[in-house]
Amino acid sequence: MTAPDILHGQVPTRPPPAGGAGTPEVSLLVSCRNEEANIERCIREVARVLPAAEILIIDGGTDRTIEIARTLQQEFPGVVPIKNIGDRGKGHAIKTGIARASAPVMAQFDCDLQFFADDLPALLSPVVSGAYDLALGSRFLQGSDRSAYRSVFFRDAGNRLLSLFISLLIGRRVTDVTAGVKAWTRDAIRQIDFRDDRYSYEAEMVVRAASLRLRFCEIPVRYADRAAGVSMHRNSAAVIKAGAVIMAKALQARLR
Repeated sequence: MTAPDILHGQVPTRPPPAGGAGTPEVSLLVSCRNEEANIERCIREVARVLPAAEILIIDGGTDRTIEIARTLQQEFPGVVPIKNIGDRGKGHAIKTGIARASAPVMAQFDCDLQFFADDLPALLSPVVSGAYDLALGSRFLQGSDRSAYRSVFFRDAGNRLLSLFISLLIGRRVTDVTAGVKAWTRDAIRQIDFRDDRYSYEAEMVVRAASLRLRFCEIPVRYADRAAGVSMHRNSAAVIKAGAVIMAKALQARLR
């Protein structure tokens, strides 16, 4: 598959073996917890942009998210609903998705629709082409667009401070380590072997990639307010606590 194929939203499958179905070139991991208000629109958006991708819906909540995903399987055969029994957080959901994914290239996409499915082809392109092992979406690069997002001081300042900390830790500038859109190869994620089950895994992923001298890049993406549901970043105290935990886990990852 070529980079132009991805840029035009085409993710062809490999030639099928005799008597079997083709293997998708991209597996999209969508972690969910109580996202019944967003899941249908999310599936429709990502299926529109990447119609031949495997779309793994990894649900650890208690609402109707998984039931809604199952009802859409007939319309979108690439959808794979997974009930994440014993869910321990977003990192655990992504691990579950990685274990179930069948494609050589994977991407994660947040179900809350703060990111835009239309940015996925540009994010996937450098990984699919073989130029990079990992691509990070960034809300703070030149070319990113946050015009549909109402700025929250502590959250934005925390994201920038955390990215500065990670940059100093790895000796390379990164602008956004916690954006909910990333892409990687199966081999790269196997080497990275992140450990955190909650939200620190995203910073851990970047630190481990740098330590292993994997090739990674940042791609500007668009960002908006959450479409529906409740964010974990409820107040400034929660943001500060989360930032401190992420920094500590990132340091542990650097020392591994």
